[in-house]
Amino acid sequence: MATTPLPRPLTCIIVPMVTPLRDIVGLKDSSANMLYFQRLAAMFRERADFTLLVGPKKLLGQSVLLGGHGGVNGGANLYPRPYVRLYEAARSRNLARVAALQHEVMRISRSLYAVGPSGSSYLRGLKCVLSPLGICNDFLAEPFQPFDPPERRLIEQALHNLGVRNGQGGRACPSHN
Repeated sequence: MATTPLPRPLTCIIVPMVTPLRDIVGLKDSSANMLYFQRLAAMFRERADFTLLVGPKKLLGQSVLLGGHGGVNGGANLYPRPYVRLYEAARSRNLARVAALQHEVMRISRSLYAVGPSGSSYLRGLKCVLSPLGICNDFLAEPFQPFDPPERRLIEQALHNLGVRNGQGGRACPSHN
């Protein structure tokens, strides 16, 4: 089944028009607007065949508590366990556990995905960490560039502080010569 990206955020005027369409089976909201997300959850509550996901990894727990079905959390590519545990805690309504895991997800996000300019920091950080694991390279499309050595060192230090190993005993991010 094909997916079609739509302008975001879809207004709450347009969404009800597509709600009855059975070819529309899900929606990923990346707006980071939890009031809007809550409206979406209410609109699709009666559709058992519909999946509502959140994009920003930092909002996974909140979105599930509000009726969402999960997230498309790119940060989980490196370190999936906290995101899975956060989802499970939210599904079971274990609020104390959600709060603790939310703190861990925020710590990971601040450490790895907030280095450099905010428009590219998440993707640059993720690719820098995944490259030595052989999952992807750390090259980005223009106008973005891979991290320079000082930024790579910040990511390496963050990985060390988080207790995450790259699995190959090497540097967290390869250098480009």
